[in-house]
This record gives sequence, structure tokens and C-alpha cells, in this order.
Amino acid sequence: MRVIRDYLLREILALFSLSLAIITMLFMSQRIIQLTEWAINKGIGPADIVKFMGYRLPEVLLIVVPMVTLFSILLAVGRLSGDNEIVALKASGVSLFKLYPPIVLFAAFGGSLALFTTQVLAPRAIRASRILEYRIVQTKTDAAISERVFMDLMKGSTFYIREKRPDGELLGILAAMETWRGDSTWQDRRIVFARSGRFAHDPYSLTNELWLMDGIMISEDRANGRDDFARFETARFRIDLSREKVSLLKEIKEFGFFDMYNMLTSDKPLHRNVTVEERARREMGILMQERLAWPLGCLALCFWAIPLGIQPPRAGRARSIVVSVLLAAAFYYLMILGRFMALKDYASPQVAIWIPNLVIFLTGLYMLRQKNLERPIFLVSRIEDDLYYLADKIKERRKRKASE
Repeated sequence: MRVIRDYLLREILALFSLSLAIITMLFMSQRIIQLTEWAINKGIGPADIVKFMGYRLPEVLLIVVPMVTLFSILLAVGRLSGDNEIVALKASGVSLFKLYPPIVLFAAFGGSLALFTTQVLAPRAIRASRILEYRIVQTKTDAAISERVFMDLMKGSTFYIREKRPDGELLGILAAMETWRGDSTWQDRRIVFARSGRFAHDPYSLTNELWLMDGIMISEDRANGRDDFARFETARFRIDLSREKVSLLKEIKEFGFFDMYNMLTSDKPLHRNVTVEERARREMGILMQERLAWPLGCLALCFWAIPLGIQPPRAGRARSIVVSVLLAAAFYYLMILGRFMALKDYASPQVAIWIPNLVIFLTGLYMLRQKNLERPIFLVSRIEDDLYYLADKIKERRKRKASE
């Protein structure tokens, strides 16, 4: 069994390394597009772009590692099955259950990697990303302000400064902010004229704001057909690279597991608003459970890998890839369903978030038992038979057309 264990581990580790690199790049592609847009439109340097990519990586690994663990195990077992090595092992009296120790060992490795990522790396990376964004905006707003020039400090906004004094005070400010719909027509517009203002940077809350004093605001709401005119003494506008408003629900992701636990068990309120307080506590409870359930999903998914990785005699190697993609998608959507149930308060986070892992574990034990006893798996065998029947019909039709 030692030879089999070492062989399996080498095979799985090679597939895991290659798959992790490829799938991580695919998941990062969307973020790379966003960062490229920031580099072009907001003047962010290449060094900061690389830092942002590194800070986004832990969030991606949390989702990717369980999927890649399943993919590598299932593909390795599929290769053993395709080369008839599973048949040889069973003919030698080796049970399928004896293949599980090395597979569970590797799944534990994948789970530990995901657990370290979600408990240690992800909170620190999210916080570091906010700090970096704060510093970029601070440097840009302080250095890039020019007199009598129209500037684009935020998406959908235009600013004009008549005079900038040495102490940082701005005089004669014009600001126009628009919200655009998907059909390329503006939905609402705010035009502000202010006598003076200045930029305010808060290093504690990591916010950059433009404070305007003694001005008027004209608001045009095309959706509701309203025009408003208001005079103000002080107005604040938040300046961010992204359009997402950093609220308490966003800041929760920066907390570690034990920090969230202490906040939930403490009697100290999280927010003055009761509605925000309730949502924050629910989100915090869900996030705590997800940061454990996603990594431990690696262990649950390995119970799907062996029975579904064993291929029928007529199946090709592409079957393992297709099955792994379908199973990874099923796991992902089960976790999304669990989060939905917890958010809607259909079940507590301790129950809803762990239901997918429990379902995978129990169905995996059932399928492994059926495979070990050479029995068909309910529904899975029927679907495979129907697919092979459909494939045969298509081949026959093509042959008839070719002969004609």
C-alpha cells in the first residue's frame, strides 16, 4: 500500500499545482480587467497594480482551492481507472476504502491551505488593499489638483477649481456628478457651486473626502422628473477608486475569526442604527461559518472524488474534466444556497452554511459503497446510460449521412 500511496500523492500533487495556477489565473482575469481600467483612467502605477493583484489573491484562493482539490483527485483517480489500475487493485483484493488514506491526507493539506488563507491572509490582504487605495487617492488629490482645469477625480464626476492656496484651501469650486444607466443616458445629475473647500484625509477610517463650504446644489432626477435646489453651509463627498461604499458590512471582512467571535459575544453594539446592527451581526455570523466551511469542503469533496472518478469502460479521459467542473459548480451553488438561507433567516448560519458539506459527505459515502460493491449509483448511472445512448444515436446518424 505504500507504493500505491506514494503514487497517488505524486499524481495528485502534480495535477493540483498545474490546476491551481491555471484556474487562479482564470478567476483573477476579471480583477485584472478592473485594475487595468484603474491604471488607464486613474493613473495608478504598475507597482500599485501588482500590489492590488496580490491583495485580491487570498479571496480567490478561498474559492479555488476546494475546487482544485476535487479536480486533481478526481482526475488522478480517473487516470487510474482509465488505465485499468483500479480493476487490477480490486482483483488483488484491495478495497476502494484503502485508497482513501492518501486522498484524505491530501484533502487535509488542501483544507489547511484554504484555512490559512481565509483566517490569516484574507483579512490582512483586504485591510492592506484599503490602506493602499487610501494612500493612492490621498496622493492623487493632493498633487493632481490644478487651477482652472476640468478634472475627473471620480467616475462620472467633473471638478473645476478656480484657485488653490498654499495651505490647501480651494476657492471657487464647481462640481458636476452624474449617474448613468445601462442605455447610456444619465439618470440623475448634481451640480454644485461652492465658495471654498478642501480635501480631508482620515487615516483611521481610511476615507478621503472633499469638504465644500458655503454653496448651492442643483439636483436633477430624470427617473422621477424632479429638480431640486438647495443651499448648504457644509457638504461632503467621498472620493474612492471604486464605486463601492465602504460600510460596516464591508469592514467586517477585515476582521479575523476570533475578532468576530468576540464582537458577536460582546454586549457592545456594532452600530447606532438597529437595522444595520442586525444585518452586520447576521453577516458576521455567516462569514465566520463560511471561513470554516469552505476550507473543510476539501475534505467533504474527496468523498465524491473516488466513486465519481472511476470511469465506465467506454468513457474517455475528458469525462473526468467534465465531471469535475460539474461537481465544482454544484459545490459552489450549494454554498451560495446555504448563504441565501442564512441571509433570509430560513436557518441559522451554523446549520445553513454546513448543509452542503454534510450532503456531499453522506452522498459520497453512499456512492463509494455502491462502487465498492459493483452496484449502480442511483440517478448517476441512469444519466450516464442516457448520455451514452444519445451519443450512439448521434454517431449512427452521422454514419448514415456520410454513407448517403
